[in-house]
Amino acid sequence: TASVYGNEAGVGRGLKRAIDEGIVTREEVFITTKMWTSDYSNGDAAIDESLELLGVEYIDLMLLHHSGRNDVQAYEAMERAAKAGKLHSIGLSNYYTPDDFDRVVSQVAVYPALLQNETHPYHQSGEMKEHIAQYGTVLESWYPLGGRGNTQTLFSDPVISGIASAHGKT
Repeated sequence: TASVYGNEAGVGRGLKRAIDEGIVTREEVFITTKMWTSDYSNGDAAIDESLELLGVEYIDLMLLHHSGRNDVQAYEAMERAAKAGKLHSIGLSNYYTPDDFDRVVSQVAVYPALLQNETHPYHQSGEMKEHIAQYGTVLESWYPLGGRGNTQTLFSDPVISGIASAHGKT
């Protein structure tokens, strides 16, 4: 989820129903959400609002949605929330250069567990993946099927379609 997507409350209702009906336990569900840039100057309140909307006592992973003004301040709020048990892991999203990533990391106490960036066969983020490894940070992809207008190109790519065919997939 993400605060800017407006889906935290709906996910929270769905999770509560699934728990109430015995379909899952809270511990079986891994919740990731993102803090939007307009909340960076008041990260503590943004975290509490996400917890309330999701209807949970903790969030498994919270990310800063992308680089922006007051992002270090917001990251420090996530560090405090992690120390208090409100967040189990913290990370970043949409930080695409080593300099931008290091700008945040050099000012905080806890390295990001994860960096979530657009990553797919046409944008593999090799430099960032290699760079963040020194901090123990792993790369997670968003838009793995081609990204920003490349989905049909990816599906038509002879290498990709050959791999799909070899596995009996479309």
